[in-house]
Amino acid sequence: MTGTAVTLPSTKDGKVTATATCPAGTTVVGGGFSHGSRTDPAKLPDYWFWQSQADLATNSWQVSYQQDTSTAATFPITPYAYCISLA
Repeated sequence: MTGTAVTLPSTKDGKVTATATCPAGTTVVGGGFSHGSRTDPAKLPDYWFWQSQADLATNSWQVSYQQDTSTAATFPITPYAYCISLA
């Protein structure tokens, strides 16, 4: 299951969480993420991701990033959830 892509903000300490939710009748068993190219290749990447984990309460996979400076590059982040049917 592919979640909706979000873009890391360019503001210092700007945070974003991307979520991929498994469909009804399935259960999240894993996940991950990918990030696209920097929107401004002249800017250096200065960020860190601090979460890539299942959220069992919402049956989803969540990925969170945080920008370290206000002059860093931004880029899209796409979450993925691996879902199985238990029926």
